Amino acid sequence: ETLLRRPPPPALLLLLPRPLLRVLGDAAGVPALRPLLERASGLIRHRVCKLSVRGAWPEASLPAARLLTELEGVLAFAAKARGGGAPLAAATTDVVMLLLRTITQHKLVDVPAMLRLAAAAPADLQPPPTGAAALNPKQKRPGVAAAARAGAARARAAKERERE
Repeated sequence: ETLLRRPPPPALLLLLPRPLLRVLGDAAGVPALRPLLERASGLIRHRVCKLSVRGAWPEASLPAARLLTELEGVLAFAAKARGGGAPLAAATTDVVMLLLRTITQHKLVDVPAMLRLAAAAPADLQPPPTGAAALNPKQKRPGVAAAARAGAARARAAKERERE
């Protein structure tokens, strides 16, 4: 917390949230650790996520690739996190936003170049099409279920007409 209060906070503090998120994940659901959960959550949300690196990006102390690896680690943690409740979810969201904000402010990723590369990629490397075909067939989809029920009702009505 003391380092976060320094006028130019060190960029290495951007690596602090993931270990704190792990602490939040471990403390979630344990009533005896509730004070630790609240303290770590407050530290992440009210101190760390307000961190701003001014001026040029300090590549020597924190390479851009390391920051992208950190973002990947936080997203992997978020994908695996079960439970934890609102404090963990809010802190995780704030950390992702902090890292994305820092990456975009310092232009650590050249998005237009990435889009050009993606468009020029062979068809087997292109992302799958979105829409109904891309959805999991076992997933409950109200529109599909309603259409199936309507089709079944039409089939029953046609069979009844044939009997008459």
